[in-house]
Amino acid sequence: MPPIMTVDELRGWVSTGLGDDKLELLINGLDEMIIAHAGPLGDIVDVRWPRGERFILLGRRPTSKADVEIVEQLANQAPVTLDAEDFDLNVLTLRRSIYGPNARDYWDEKVTITYTAADDLNQRRLVLVQLATAFLELGLHPGRVGFTVGAHSEQWANSANAQEGKAWVTASQAILSTLEVGAVPSFA
Repeated sequence: MPPIMTVDELRGWVSTGLGDDKLELLINGLDEMIIAHAGPLGDIVDVRWPRGERFILLGRRPTSKADVEIVEQLANQAPVTLDAEDFDLNVLTLRRSIYGPNARDYWDEKVTITYTAADDLNQRRLVLVQLATAFLELGLHPGRVGFTVGAHSEQWANSANAQEGKAWVTASQAILSTLEVGAVPSFA
């Protein structure tokens, strides 16, 4: 999947002397950070082994309960696709229901959950701009000794750069925390 923003789009939001190749590296790394924090966009297939558990916590919020497909399977038995009445969904939490055609108080051995994550692309794009702005305001740039963006990490050469690194970690964590990655479930 391509990054959520192009170099030209980011240049519309931030002013920098970085070349396109370095700015593209920055965008790719920031995009990786966002995905690591908030999960992927689009369709999700999540395989779990919750045998005997009552709840399953999803990594992303589904668009709706109708969009969630759940297939349970016990060892040596045919998979069963659950009906919407067989489970409850509260934001990120699935709870097995004692009502419905396949009623049960707990999840079977293997559960495959397929759903489309709620669309938060605009929020992610705003976070990417905020992260890029913070990164560039600290005087950091891809290629300089000592930064972490996404999966890429380099060591800091001296204590002055180490302070910039600490400031980047603090700023990036604060910005990433604005992304919705879930909520505390409440069952009435």
